[in-house]
Amino acid sequence: MFKRLFNIKAKHTDGLSKVDYWKKWELFKLFDELHKGERLLIEIAINNFEDQFLKFKNDYIEELYEIEGNNVADFTRIWEWFTPTKEWEMLVGDKGKEIGDNVFRITDKWKRNQGFLLGTKVSLEKECGVVLDKSEDWIEYGLIR
Repeated sequence: MFKRLFNIKAKHTDGLSKVDYWKKWELFKLFDELHKGERLLIEIAINNFEDQFLKFKNDYIEELYEIEGNNVADFTRIWEWFTPTKEWEMLVGDKGKEIGDNVFRITDKWKRNQGFLLGTKVSLEKECGVVLDKSEDWIEYGLIR
């Protein structure tokens, strides 16, 4: 409402429509792959009763429908699960390799292009710093110690 009253455009979308934003970040393909992953987990759960697997399956499905319903989705948790050698790869194995590769590629691209929250601790080449503010162009700047 505030943004509409004062004619402020959301900077993080680069002025793109929602459809163009989704196309740019391959979010249509991402959700297709995530739903393939859901079907695979349900299929595997028929024969796999391990607590760790069942908890992951339930968390995955809950997260999928939660982010699917959000207006501005945060794929951080999905990105973490699909990072190579993490939950998806450990629990699903080769059956889900193609899905895992696709989801990680899309979410990693999305994650690497998101800004840092103010106060985020960052490090690069053994130098540490804190994100202090953003310019009007959404370029983060901070202090390195």
